[in-house]
Amino acid sequence: EQTPNLILLDYGLPDMPGPDVLRQLRSDPVTRRVPVVVFSASQSPAARIAAFEAGADDFLVKPIDDLVDSYFILMCSLGG
Repeated sequence: EQTPNLILLDYGLPDMPGPDVLRQLRSDPVTRRVPVVVFSASQSPAARIAAFEAGADDFLVKPIDDLVDSYFILMCSLGG
């Protein structure tokens, strides 16, 4: 089993809020240290705060095509 190098997490998941998923990821020893980038269509400061309080490493507002490309390039250059 491999640990991911990066997790992209949608804030507005239908079954469970993104911050709840993030708290589960942070409580799991396997994914605790994996960088998590949360993305959302919401520009609400409350959404951003909730994501960071749950352990997000970054928060991006959709659309994010260019920024996701930048993250993948960065991760690949770091050996990910």
